[in-house]
Amino acid sequence: HEHFKNVKKAKHKFIKSSGMRSVKRQVELRKGAIARGACESYTSPFGGLCKSAPAGTSDHGYGGAVDIQFLVHKPLSKKTFNSIYYKWLKDNAEDYGFHNPPGLANPDVKSAEAWHWEPITPVIKK
Repeated sequence: HEHFKNVKKAKHKFIKSSGMRSVKRQVELRKGAIARGACESYTSPFGGLCKSAPAGTSDHGYGGAVDIQFLVHKPLSKKTFNSIYYKWLKDNAEDYGFHNPPGLANPDVKSAEAWHWEPITPVIKK
């Protein structure tokens, strides 16, 4: 994303694990989540253990979100929120135009996603 062009000045290295996802890719992710027992169906809502949105409803589908993998990336782990990587992002992402949305930035809720970041100025769906 254009906001991260200057991230090379950062002292921490991050891996973009997912950005824009096609509907086909969203279906594949949901299929895997169903197979693991994390989601009940293709239309069941996001939340709890079901970490993939129904195909066509994800902010990733139009480039409105990016997932950043930390070296200590452990989904649903409070340790992820305490990592130096998350702390750096939390302190600096706004300088690059991003934020970890409030509903996902709370490690005490089941829908927490330390790795999910979105532009502060929303991307217009096309």
